[in-house]
Amino acid sequence: MTGNYICDPHLWTELKKVSDSALVIKVPDGIERPLSESDFKDNTILIEKSILYLRDNLDKLVACNAVQHMKKLEPSVKSFLVSCLMVCGEQSANNSWTTSVTVETAEEILNRLCVIFNIGSQNLLEDLQQKWKVDICKLMLTELRQKLTKSTWKRYPASFLCYKWILSKAKAQQVSENFEEFLNAALISLDDFEVCNQVNGLNCLSIIISSVTRTQLCHLAYDDVIFCAMEHLLYTKDPDIVVCLVPCLCNFLQKVEKGYTHKEDSLQFTRYDKALKIFLGNMEMEQYVTRRKAYVEVLPFLLDGMGLPMLRWSKRLLRIFEDYLFVDDGSNGISTLKSLEAFKVYLLHTWPLIPKNMGALLELLLKLLVEMTDLDPSRRISSETLDAILYQIESCLFLIMKTSSSKTKDLCAGIESVSLNSKFDEIIKRIFVCD
Repeated sequence: MTGNYICDPHLWTELKKVSDSALVIKVPDGIERPLSESDFKDNTILIEKSILYLRDNLDKLVACNAVQHMKKLEPSVKSFLVSCLMVCGEQSANNSWTTSVTVETAEEILNRLCVIFNIGSQNLLEDLQQKWKVDICKLMLTELRQKLTKSTWKRYPASFLCYKWILSKAKAQQVSENFEEFLNAALISLDDFEVCNQVNGLNCLSIIISSVTRTQLCHLAYDDVIFCAMEHLLYTKDPDIVVCLVPCLCNFLQKVEKGYTHKEDSLQFTRYDKALKIFLGNMEMEQYVTRRKAYVEVLPFLLDGMGLPMLRWSKRLLRIFEDYLFVDDGSNGISTLKSLEAFKVYLLHTWPLIPKNMGALLELLLKLLVEMTDLDPSRRISSETLDAILYQIESCLFLIMKTSSSKTKDLCAGIESVSLNSKFDEIIKRIFVCD
């Protein structure tokens, strides 16, 4: 290939036709049901041929060092680049419309584009913007806009995967500059009936929240819209959603409720309270083991984010801690350990109330200490997990002792003379037999 031919718009127009043919087809009834491989069977064969042909053509551009012949990107080159990157995005992960060949070839195409345009693969979108003055992120989102509306996005399932890929490649500044475009698609996915789509939406929303400022989130009441979408999901009890939702929600509330310094602990009723009320209601009524595990795993995030205002939820929290600490759910002690971690977070943030509730707190911890040091043979807990549980119990007892040493010793007078077993005796002596 000569320099003149590489600069010829016709070359890039023809290459764009090839890349366009590798894009995934529309599924007319995709919005009504989950999709399967049979929906893309014929299209997959065509995509595989097109994507291999596209890679071979890019190999020729690499061989002739095309970048030395280009001083700027003409419109035809930009159009090709957008189309080609959309193909890479649609084939970026295994799915119903992909094969091992298309996924692997898409990665190879991406590497060749980096060589052709002399950019890094890790900062692909940013390098294109800085080196070639092309806001490729905005161009791709504009191209996807009509495919990612409420009524069309499930008819173009590969377009959402492409959107996720763009979001994963974009830097915080690019996400911020295209905040509305990124947010709309994430919220649409959250409002779906399929759990996998809701989880995808939460993962995307988490990236967006981490990348933008509090001002952007609160502008035009976007924070109310985002909270309403996540509040709705709080009533969903699927474990996969719970473990993704709560960290994302806490990240969001940390930005919009805590102030610009993240140190403003307002005791007024906030959206933390709304979320915690729903969450604790779910925990109290739940009997299914997998759901209980999910709830207790993420509870520390919610409590740590809320801070001192959780004082008003103390009675309810203590009831839940007692339930989750002593019920054997078959997790080999993991749920007990997670419950203790949440309990420790509670103590750290609500220390002003510890003297008032000291009797109940000590009773709960000492009862658990007795149970853990004198385990029923039917309970299977690994030595590592048991050691971690005992360490957390001891840490919590030390926190209570530090708050009011004299009252703690008065309530536990004579406990150091009680001998139950070696582990129990060691922990009691370390806590109570001290000056």
